[in-house]
Amino acid sequence: MIKKYRILLVDDHVIMRSGCRELLTQSGFDVIAEACDGEEACRLANQLDPDIVLMDLTMDRMGVLEAIRRMIHYRETTRIIILTMHDEPNFAIRSVQNDARGYLTKTS
Repeated sequence: MIKKYRILLVDDHVIMRSGCRELLTQSGFDVIAEACDGEEACRLANQLDPDIVLMDLTMDRMGVLEAIRRMIHYRETTRIIILTMHDEPNFAIRSVQNDARGYLTKTS
């Protein structure tokens, strides 16, 4: 049996979350929840234990690097992938140095 990965979507734009949810669901993934900021993402990640957190880099209320640290602290097995409009290498380097497993631009 093939594992159906459980995904938490985190982006401050509703349309982006909706589009990602549709694409992921059509591809066989299980989108278990959505969050609009880092604080909500940390709370949901702690409650729901997703396999993957697909997360925007720039959001309100909590810096994404802090959110990554908190999520990894509570659930070392959670894999965080950054999906962002920022294509500067420094953002990717800092994300991976802070335990993100991947970095994709929204134009990918």
